[in-house]
Amino acid sequence: MTNQRHLRVLVPMKPAYDGKSRLASVLDAEGRAALSLHLLQHVLSVVAQVAATETWVIGGDALVQHVTAFESARWQQDTGGGLNDALRPAIRIAFEAGAPAILVLPGDLGLLTPQVVEDLVKLSDGFRKAVLARASADGGTNALLVPRGLAFGTFFGQDSFQRHMDEARKANVPVDVSTAPCLAFDLDTPHDLALYRERRPDLEVALSSWREKLRSQAPDIGGRQNPIRKQVLRS
Repeated sequence: MTNQRHLRVLVPMKPAYDGKSRLASVLDAEGRAALSLHLLQHVLSVVAQVAATETWVIGGDALVQHVTAFESARWQQDTGGGLNDALRPAIRIAFEAGAPAILVLPGDLGLLTPQVVEDLVKLSDGFRKAVLARASADGGTNALLVPRGLAFGTFFGQDSFQRHMDEARKANVPVDVSTAPCLAFDLDTPHDLALYRERRPDLEVALSSWREKLRSQAPDIGGRQNPIRKQVLRS
């Protein structure tokens, strides 16, 4: 149930088999889907450990919906038109429902920790400032916290960090910047994946488990009559 006082964490997602296309040289389609779902579950489980938050996953497919439900988050359909067009109505709905702020996090922050999320909230100074984190690889935005009443446009994509900073200044919104290394890290390229494997020695076991889940549930995954059971999703 929605709590008006809770920070809304918005996690935009593509369908599981559509993500991580730049890893096609090192992972097959099933492996990329497994990685996408593994990363999403990590992000959702991390945010769930932070008090006074409510998480909405925006977009994806039946696989994404099942992970979302398992982690006790809410799922909202992508309205189409791209990432920013999907996020804007979700942000509006969150503020209309009374959320004190929204925090947009990508679903692939594999090194995210509860402390880093808590630090983003602290940097907002009681939701009096916006907070951003820059993706080191392409200048994108890997975290965007916007308090209600201080809203400005969202422009996710390459080089969006600077555009968000410029928009905030135009709107006279005070901004702080997180330099947490885990928020700067994008997992998009084979090199990124190699670095992630070094940090997560259990990754291959996790991906093998997800591959098995994908294979065993493939005929039923889109149907409402045979939802993935919680024990199947458990890593």
